Amino acid sequence: MASADEVAARLEDALRRIAERDRLRERVAAVVAARDEARQAADASAEDLVAEQADVTRLETVSPSRIWAALTLQRDSALARERAERDRASYLAAEAHGRHAALDADVFRLNQQLSAYREVDAELEAAVVAKEEFLAATGARSGAELAGIAEERGALAAHLEELREAAVAAVDARRALADAEQLLGSARSWSNWDTFMGGGLFTDMVKYDRVDEATRAIGAAQRALATLQRELADIGSQAALKLEASLGEKVFDTLFDNIFSDFAMRSRIVDSHDTVRHVLPRVAALLKPIDEEISSVDARLAELEARRTTILGELL
Repeated sequence: MASADEVAARLEDALRRIAERDRLRERVAAVVAARDEARQAADASAEDLVAEQADVTRLETVSPSRIWAALTLQRDSALARERAERDRASYLAAEAHGRHAALDADVFRLNQQLSAYREVDAELEAAVVAKEEFLAATGARSGAELAGIAEERGALAAHLEELREAAVAAVDARRALADAEQLLGSARSWSNWDTFMGGGLFTDMVKYDRVDEATRAIGAAQRALATLQRELADIGSQAALKLEASLGEKVFDTLFDNIFSDFAMRSRIVDSHDTVRHVLPRVAALLKPIDEEISSVDARLAELEARRTTILGELL
């Protein structure tokens, strides 16, 4: 017959794996829903791109609208505007496709992980049978307490893993937002110089380079925030408020929505910078309660381990 230590360890491991399996199932369901939503967004973005390209083509070719625009001396500005809208739609379509592809890869990866838990129900059933046989053979009242400790330790171990994943996600999101904030701040400074001090070709080049860098950083922040949202949902955190999960698209819209003057560009950059600065401390503030809960779970696990050691010593 297995020893008390072996019985407890087997039960604890089975319960931990059950909790991990259930968490993975919930995550798969959430990511599948997000992937399907991203697919719809990607399809819509592709349709928008086709429409914007049609607008550009209409103004680039001989047509009544082109003649009318030329007669009213508006064709060049209209064409520039439509080209900008087309480029914006192209970027958003690529971003939407990238989000869908990333989520599709996540679904595949999570299902691969889930496949390792196919036998977990049978493992738990066998562990429970072993526990019952041990208790029947020894008649030790402490055996029931030992089983209870194993159950609690298994659940806490799974929860601790979720907390640590949430902490990592919060750190990643904070870092990505900090990068975006720094780059937007730089773009803001160059835009101020360009708008109020005259600027020039070199200033324009630097300013738009900073905007491009900030846009890429915002995309990274968006992905990091989406991951953080899922991790917070896993731990049932009250902190899972509606963070700016769509931050990247919102800020991109702000940066590139019909910009045809230095003042308009500066206004968009300022708004985007302020948005990121608003979200950044909210994400940073999440780390403290997560770390505190990790410490609390660690302390409880230490208490359970001490009690388990005492019981096993009494049984030997």
